[in-house]
Amino acid sequence: MGVVRELQFSILTLTLLLTTCAQPQNDKSASVPTATPTPVSSPSPAETPLSPEADVAKEEYNFQGGATFEETASVRREAADWALKQSPGWQVKGISCQEQALNTFFVDVDLYRNNESRIVSLFVEPMFKADNTYYWKVLPLTPLLLQRTTIIKQFRDLPGKVTITE
Repeated sequence: MGVVRELQFSILTLTLLLTTCAQPQNDKSASVPTATPTPVSSPSPAETPLSPEADVAKEEYNFQGGATFEETASVRREAADWALKQSPGWQVKGISCQEQALNTFFVDVDLYRNNESRIVSLFVEPMFKADNTYYWKVLPLTPLLLQRTTIIKQFRDLPGKVTITE
């Protein structure tokens, strides 16, 4: 019974947190501070060099705004190549590619061979290397990956900015 109460308390706490964060800010009487010019000799935050790890993290963060058509085409190619490597002798009949949260994709590759047909369901996500380049990692779609993506998408779609800490 204690676990159920803890779960109920956690859900209530999360609901209150989300409700509070989502409240509109309608106070138009607040004064807007004016910007003070910064001396030219002072380095701005943009000029501060980042560590290589932080630079990669920044690139990954900037990348998460939605895939371009070229990126989606690249995902489709990677998924088809992966499916064909796993299924020698088969050919691609069609591909269905749905972007999920944070530039991750669910991809179904429709394969055929003679009179046989099968669908290979995949999860594709970007992986970032130390040199700020990325590649597409293709994995078989599992219930765990499906659940992870669903949870991330639910939080992404909430109004306001939510930060969850332990």
